[in-house]
Amino acid sequence: MLEESKKFELEDDALEAAAGGAQCDGIVYTVKGVDQYLALRTACSYRRENEIGALKNGEKVHFIMKGDNGYWLVYSPKLNSMGFVNANYLKR
Repeated sequence: MLEESKKFELEDDALEAAAGGAQCDGIVYTVKGVDQYLALRTACSYRRENEIGALKNGEKVHFIMKGDNGYWLVYSPKLNSMGFVNANYLKR
């Protein structure tokens, strides 16, 4: 089960991007191709303990910036939260 109380801090440039800074291009992506859910994470890595939310097929996220290892920082309006997701499951 996901812990809703998990929080994490972003570097200043990521926060600027989330607020509409130069790195944020405003593109909306749709989650596609997941079997159960796409995890919203606190870090660019696949670990159960860094999950902070779950996104289902068809849900929208706003691109903020590219991270490491194929993960992107996104904002989820549904979860009202920012986090990293595996970009392989995002379609324009």
